[in-house]
Amino acid sequence: QTMYQPLDKWRFEIRLIEILSHDDDEMVQCRLSISSLEDNPEFTALSYVWGSPKFTEDIVLNDQRFPVTVNLATALKYVKAHWRKNFPDRDPRLFRLWVDAICINQKDPDERSSQVELMRDVYSKTELVLSWLGHGVDEIDIAFDALKTIAKETMELTTEYNGVGFLRLPYWRRIWIFQELVLGKH
Repeated sequence: QTMYQPLDKWRFEIRLIEILSHDDDEMVQCRLSISSLEDNPEFTALSYVWGSPKFTEDIVLNDQRFPVTVNLATALKYVKAHWRKNFPDRDPRLFRLWVDAICINQKDPDERSSQVELMRDVYSKTELVLSWLGHGVDEIDIAFDALKTIAKETMELTTEYNGVGFLRLPYWRRIWIFQELVLGKH
């Protein structure tokens, strides 16, 4: 039995995940739901690099183990922790997330093709786009430390940091990056 229920492409349906787990040490648990973009659903989109398919980690999706790349699993843990920290009293079902690797049935070429055609609409309808640059990457820490310094001291780049390492991260080489970051409302 597949965890993917069919989508009605004529209604511009997409799947969204609800992150359900509450304990920091447990595996991320999610549930899929279907929404139509015509109904203007509230959701957040995750912009990220998939990472190597050779290295996966399981999450629980619709009560079944589901392998995702380690980079995505880490991003989901951070999203879950951020949601819990900033909105501790809100029902997790109110936080719905669109993540291409999970919300699109990657094993169905027809669905994948029709969903890719909707990506512009997905990103323009989302309330927020979260950019996951990675975890434990020195270039990210250096870049954000430099940006804090620049913001405090001047509005010009200093000779100490020219941003090259940060701008060479795989995230910025993704073909979809412009669409994902520009089309979201926030």
